[in-house]
Amino acid sequence: MALTRQQILDAQDLKNEEVVIPEWGSEPVKIRELSGIEFEKYLNHVHKSGGDDTISGSSSLLVALSVVDDTGALQFSETDVQPLSTKNAMALQKLCKAILRLNRMDGEAEKNSDPGQTG
Repeated sequence: MALTRQQILDAQDLKNEEVVIPEWGSEPVKIRELSGIEFEKYLNHVHKSGGDDTISGSSSLLVALSVVDDTGALQFSETDVQPLSTKNAMALQKLCKAILRLNRMDGEAEKNSDPGQTG
């Protein structure tokens, strides 16, 4: 039997994990997978910037769209992208790497997928 519309809409399907960023202390930062809307927002931003993160703040946007509190609510808004871009570059890079891995946007999904696999 196939999933119903309501079962799909009710599914709690956004995974999260905690990442320690030593530059920011010993407490972990909680990140979660992007929703469909957040994923599209990030892709549109990267596309508009031509992939030039040094100008666009794509890394900071990715952090703003992914860092959540213990209830799952986003910690940052789009107005925080610019202030986030002033944080330590290595810390942002570590966090972005974890976010990309969690969202299977780091190239590992393609490497590990079975080309003959179907739905």
